[in-house]
Formats: sequence, structure tokens, C-alpha cells
Amino acid sequence: MSLSGVVFRPISFTPADFKFKDELCHGVFMDVVDRKVFNSIKCVFAVLYTLMEVYPEKFELNHMMDLLTGDDFMAKKKSTLEEVLKKLDNDSIEFEKHIESVINMKKLMLKIKQISLITVSALLIPHSTVFTGSVPICTPRLCTIKNLAVTTT
Repeated sequence: MSLSGVVFRPISFTPADFKFKDELCHGVFMDVVDRKVFNSIKCVFAVLYTLMEVYPEKFELNHMMDLLTGDDFMAKKKSTLEEVLKKLDNDSIEFEKHIESVINMKKLMLKIKQISLITVSALLIPHSTVFTGSVPICTPRLCTIKNLAVTTT
């Protein structure tokens, strides 16, 4: 499997603390080379699935993974990595559509609010109105009034 934006390099080290203190350990170093295309979620699932395949007798998932993913597909090995990554892609597309619709709804509500304010302002300001104090921001009969004394002749 190829992951975009990341390169894995073998690494060996001897931890100074914790479980494997003073034991030679081997692993991989992840070097993110292109943040624009790197997908950390896909990378995590790819690493987990690889560990499950390479070390099935040593690798175990606890119930926290089920809680994080909302499913037991990893613990029960119900899906292949490719199926999981495809599901992640589909979920991401659906989420982006949902977010876009929320943003569009907020923009629409803001426009409706602005139009309502302008309409109310136009209805409340008669033609023969004189403004004193600051100069209002106006188009014919449509004004925004802030900190002004308004008199009608």
C-alpha cells in the first residue's frame, strides 16, 4: 500500500526508560514530506492493519478502538484495510457535503437577516427625514442609523 506525503524509514534504538528499557528495539520513523497530501487518519489505520498482519500474536486491540471508530470492524477483523480506507473516503466526502450545506445555510440566514434589516429601515424612515450628528450610510430610502438624532419634518 502506498501512502501519499509520508516516507517510512527503519530505525533501531535502545530506550532509556519504560517497558523496553535497555533493550534494542526496531521500528520505523515516519517522515511527513508533503503535509498537503498526507492523510494522518489513513496513515494510522494503515500502520495498525500492518501491525495486525505482521504480529497477530502480539497485537491486540482493546475496546477503546471500538469506541473511537464507532464499530468493532478492527477487533473482529471484519474489513480489509482497503475497505476501511474506502469507507473513510466516503465518510469524509459526506462530512464535507454536510459542512458545506451548514455554511451555505448560515450564509443564507445572514442574507435574510440583512435584507430584513434593510426592509425595516426603509419602512421606518419617511422621505422628509433630517439627520443630525453623523452622516448615515444610505442609499435612497435604505439607511443604517447608528448614534444619530433623527427628526422628521
